[in-house]
Amino acid sequence: MIKVKNIPLSIIFGLVCVFLMYMIFMLSYQSGTDSAENSLFFYGLFLKITGFDFVSHNMFRKFAHFCEYCALGFFTCGAFTFAGLIQGGVFGGYVSFLYSVSDEMHQYFVPERACRIYDVFIDFFGILCGVLIFRLIITVFYRLLKKSK
Repeated sequence: MIKVKNIPLSIIFGLVCVFLMYMIFMLSYQSGTDSAENSLFFYGLFLKITGFDFVSHNMFRKFAHFCEYCALGFFTCGAFTFAGLIQGGVFGGYVSFLYSVSDEMHQYFVPERACRIYDVFIDFFGILCGVLIFRLIITVFYRLLKKSK
């Protein structure tokens, strides 16, 4: 395990985490109708840009869930790792997962939205992917840095 301490980077990654959490909260705060309209707009853009007509709207929405939590897992892991915690990935994963659960519980109280355990699983795999990507990047970076010395 690599121990890294870089407080300015930790603060930057932490601020990105707060921004991502705010963005996720605001997206979850939308009513089901508003959420569907927004996602249909972005789905239309996605289809126009990529031409991937084999991707359904539901798959697109689930992939968006995966991506937003992948980013959260990545930056939360980075914030804890750069704060000097040896188990930064573990802490980052826990914090992101707890946020995912709280976000789904929050949606229970939003009109036309639902609390789905299926979404928590998708979020979990996104978080896991984000943590693993961060760990891979930081490991490769420090091995290259070590080699150059």
